[in-house]
Amino acid sequence: MAAGGVVYILFREPVVFTRLLFANPDILPLIRLPHNLWCDALRYQASDALWCSALLTYATSLDSKELRMIFMSIPPLLECGQSTGVIPGTFDIADLCTYALLSIIFVLK
Repeated sequence: MAAGGVVYILFREPVVFTRLLFANPDILPLIRLPHNLWCDALRYQASDALWCSALLTYATSLDSKELRMIFMSIPPLLECGQSTGVIPGTFDIADLCTYALLSIIFVLK
């Protein structure tokens, strides 16, 4: 989860996450990357994939199947909450695809 946070801090414009951690997130050392497929994937999908993987790794260590399912549903529910405005943030269908792909990998594993 820390690695995902570092991606937000170094490569993304200030968002709710960084505003909660830092009094003035505008002073953070934002590293500018060119706009291409790989850099955009790092900038926008890597942090989500990292924190979702950390959550799914924790979920697989739980004995209760019901608790595992609850933990696995958190990322898509948060994203859906962003789409309705209940949770602050920006809805992105690519995030949902990332969560679905990671969930499939973890279930198959």
